[in-house]
Amino acid sequence: MFDVLQLLHNFLLSSVVHVRYLVAQKFFQPNSRTREIPNLYDTRWICYHEATEVVLCTLPAIMSAIDDFAEEVGNRGNNAWVLLSQITPCFIIHLSLMRFVLNICNLANVKLQLKSETHSEALQCIKAMKNFTDRPLYPNNDTVWDNVYDEAEKIIASCELSDIRRDRAVPFLPEVPIQVKMTTA
Repeated sequence: MFDVLQLLHNFLLSSVVHVRYLVAQKFFQPNSRTREIPNLYDTRWICYHEATEVVLCTLPAIMSAIDDFAEEVGNRGNNAWVLLSQITPCFIIHLSLMRFVLNICNLANVKLQLKSETHSEALQCIKAMKNFTDRPLYPNNDTVWDNVYDEAEKIIASCELSDIRRDRAVPFLPEVPIQVKMTTA
């Protein structure tokens, strides 16, 4: 997933594509400031958080900019096709879930940097967040998942990607008795 984010960063940073990306952002979100996908550094997890935020917030503009170059012959056109093939409804759902997890990490980061917090209070916050991600408050309640999924569905619809099935449970298949006929030779 993060490889795709880095590919998006590299593709959208090129001069010709970058201009179209900024114009598309203004078209899709006229009252918002333009945003850039940050370069992903191995040692700075905050870049991953920021990249997931930017991609999910500007995905219609990203898709539009990539789509403009998909018909080109050559390296840029090939890269555009590769990116279009990677940005699927499943990718968007995974990215939305990753944003949820990274938001929790960001809350812990902010808590750790507050001068008014003691280390024990920050550690308690981190333990509570870890417990929440390990065992949500209401294990029989899918509210957290539903919120992440609903957000992903809105993004998928805004990008006009194909619909996906919301069923997460394995469908019930009735047992059918298998009849084996024994033959003697």
